[in-house]
Amino acid sequence: MAFIPAKRPIVAFPISVSVYTEDGSTVELSFTAQYRRAQRQELTDLNDGAVNHGLRSMGREPIEREDGKPIPAWPYDSDDAFLVDRMVGWSGVQNASGGEKPFSKEALAEVLSDYPELVPALFRGFFKAHEGAREKN
Repeated sequence: MAFIPAKRPIVAFPISVSVYTEDGSTVELSFTAQYRRAQRQELTDLNDGAVNHGLRSMGREPIEREDGKPIPAWPYDSDDAFLVDRMVGWSGVQNASGGEKPFSKEALAEVLSDYPELVPALFRGFFKAHEGAREKN
């Protein structure tokens, strides 16, 4: 397929998480998360800001950039707030009757509340979605 550069406002990533059910067995939750795409510098700032936020929360010294430029502070109060801001859609999420569950910020907040196991996978998914797909050998 020819490469035709174009602005892409949305990037998607497959999410798959095993969660425990009420009887202790596991079930695989799989769907595709859609995120608002970040430009290169914004992505770097978000990544470095997240790293420093995590280091500070553990009482460790933050990282510094080799070029000496300051790393912007992490702008979110929580991982949930980051996801509510960055996620713009999903596919493969169903409602109780088996139909497609429409995406909204409220629906996302509800899903995150019911399935906190999804938060780390969705958080990592944002950054992995910007890395590109792995090449097959």
